[in-house]
Order: sequence, then structure tokens, then C-alpha cells
Amino acid sequence: MNENIEIMENNNSPKKNKGLIVIIILLIIALLGTVGYILVDKGVIFKKEEVKTEEKKEEKKENNNEVKNEEKELTDTLYIKLVNDDVDLLSTAAHYNKVSLSEEERIFAIIKKFMNDADNLNGSKIATVTDLDKKYEDLFNTKINNYTISDAVLDCYDFKIDKSKNIITGDLKCGFGFDRLLHYINKITEDDNNIYAYVNVGYFSVGMDTIVYSSMDKTNIVKKFSDGEYSALDNEYNIDHSNYTQFSEYKMTFVKNGDNIYYKNIERIK
Repeated sequence: MNENIEIMENNNSPKKNKGLIVIIILLIIALLGTVGYILVDKGVIFKKEEVKTEEKKEEKKENNNEVKNEEKELTDTLYIKLVNDDVDLLSTAAHYNKVSLSEEERIFAIIKKFMNDADNLNGSKIATVTDLDKKYEDLFNTKINNYTISDAVLDCYDFKIDKSKNIITGDLKCGFGFDRLLHYINKITEDDNNIYAYVNVGYFSVGMDTIVYSSMDKTNIVKKFSDGEYSALDNEYNIDHSNYTQFSEYKMTFVKNGDNIYYKNIERIK
């Protein structure tokens, strides 16, 4: 009888051991799962791959922005007219050798353009102060603080600003000469926010010799008129599509502002 009981106990032992092993394995799996979840949640593992994914997203975003802000040819006729008018005005001030213009230089540029467009410069009215204020604000996106212009800026030009009468009168102190700045817009482009005018600039000088220089610094000669060759017709010499590559080049930036544009900066690129 005792022998039979002992045999039965021995037969049940393997079943108990197997059940215990299964429980231990399940506990280990559960523990590993919990630890793994915590490590993933805290970013201890699989973090490198996520960083790569974010980097790819940023790279794609940057590439999209580059495409979005790529310069393209300007076709808007209103903007083209504004650019041509403003480049002409700023070229009148011969500001290409300056990174920026002072307030009085900006005022002078506008009034000089008024004077060049006027029919009579014998102390006659050339514009109103209202005209000046509007053009200044449109072109430079700010208002005038001081209307005083120094003699150093005035050069041969003489004008008076009478705010009380809302009138600007103009005259010349030394007459017109043949020396002049040459400029030509070879291309106008735009992106989402800005407009860019690519302007070639030269200098026409009349003295002992009549010379066309490739830039304002008068170092490289594009054309020199020999004695007896120069005539009044040669004063019509200009930069155009056939010769603009021989001259210095500037990139002028304007900011879009609704139906208007305002001047931002200029840089020499050639």
C-alpha cells in the first residue's frame, strides 16, 4: 500500500515542474515586455531612427522652401513699370557706389528726378511737397524727418522746399554737362516677397577725351572717341541689349507691398 502511494507521488512531480516552468517563462516575457515598452517610451531605444525621420522631414521642408522662393521672370506689368521708374530715379542719384542712402540723399534723388522731368528750371515750381512726401514714402517705406539738404549733396542743383506753400522750386547753379551715368536693366525677376532688378552701369565722360567707362570707378574703358570723331550724336550713347555684358552689374532689391514696391538694398555682382 505504501509503495503504491510513493509511486503516485513520483508520477505527479513532472507535471508540477512543467507548470512552474511555464509560469516563470510567462513572467519573464511579461517583464521583458514591460521593460521594452518603458525603454521605447523614454526614447532609449529606436531613437536614432526617429531622429533620421525628423531630419528627412526638415530637409524636405527646406527643399520645398527653396523651390518656393526660387527667382522667376517678372511678368506683372504694374510691377515692371514701378521697377523701371524707381531704378531710373535711383540711378539719377548715382548711388551705385553706396550701400545705403542717407535721408537727404534720398530726398535729393527724388527732387533731382523732378528737376530732370521739369520743363523749366529757372526757379520755377517743379513739384509739391505732397508729391515729395508721397514718393518718398512709396519708395522707402518711411516718412521724411528733416527736409534740410546740405550743399555737399546739392552739387550743381539748387532747389527750395517751402512746406508752408506746399511747393518745391528748382534751378541749376552750373548748367548741364555731358558727363552722365549710364544704366540698363537687363533682367527683372521675383520670388514670393521680393523683386530683383539686374542693372548694368557705366559712365560717359567728356573732357580732353570722350570716354565710356565700364563702371563708375572709371578704370576700364569700353569706348574712346578719337579727336574729331566725337559729335553731339555720340551723347546719345547708351547701354543696351547688344553691349550690356561689357559693363558692371548690380542687383537691386525691392519688397512687394500690395500694389506698390519699396526699395530695400543694392549689391554689386560684377
